[in-house]
Amino acid sequence: MIRSAGKLKILIIDESPDTLTSVSIGFKLRWPECIVLSAREGLSGVALVESELPHLVITEIDLPDTNGFEVIRQLRLFSDVPIIVLSHRREEMEVVRALELGADEYLFKPLSTLDFLARARALLRRSSVYPHINEDLPPFIADSLAVDFASKQVTIHGKPVHLTPTEYAILCHLVRNVGRVVTIDTLRNQIWGDAEDLRPSTIRKSVSQLRHKLDSTAVTNMILNERGMGYRFVCQRQPARAPAP
Repeated sequence: MIRSAGKLKILIIDESPDTLTSVSIGFKLRWPECIVLSAREGLSGVALVESELPHLVITEIDLPDTNGFEVIRQLRLFSDVPIIVLSHRREEMEVVRALELGADEYLFKPLSTLDFLARARALLRRSSVYPHINEDLPPFIADSLAVDFASKQVTIHGKPVHLTPTEYAILCHLVRNVGRVVTIDTLRNQIWGDAEDLRPSTIRKSVSQLRHKLDSTAVTNMILNERGMGYRFVCQRQPARAPAP
């Protein structure tokens, strides 16, 4: 899906007026001209993503008609829009479930506005600016994996693999440094930017999700964990194939 250009557009899926107010005020202070859309129910929120093409979606897990997990699942069927879960639920398994379904961040209520805006800003940068840095590079092809930087498409055995913006940014950085160790600090600085309080466990979880998606499609042992250091992408790189006529 190609999101619309122009003003920053945010969608909040939450029935809480307090959440809508606090998030809206925060975004308006940071980006005065941004457009803030809202939906009280999950299914109407999904429909708004299709019609309005927001740049960022923020959803609660508890919703009147469905739950945030189902919202994430449905959105990932057709959209790569960055998703932040903002919820009062703090159970680790629910956090993991949301991230595995395709959410990019999971934050807890009550909302810390400064932390929230820092995470949102970093996520928006990862989903737009970071991938465009690689547009002019030739496709990266290794074994059955292909990364087309121009179209931002990842395929294995010719079949598309859906990655979240965060997972795609991690993969881009690893393949651009193929064979070399990329440290946790490097990933934090290059991908998460100014989120200085980001825990290493969050980065490890994102890398683990990326590895799982690659492994589940029969590409194994490409991302190695260098204990105490970071990660290394290893494979037999092939020359880029010319596009089919």
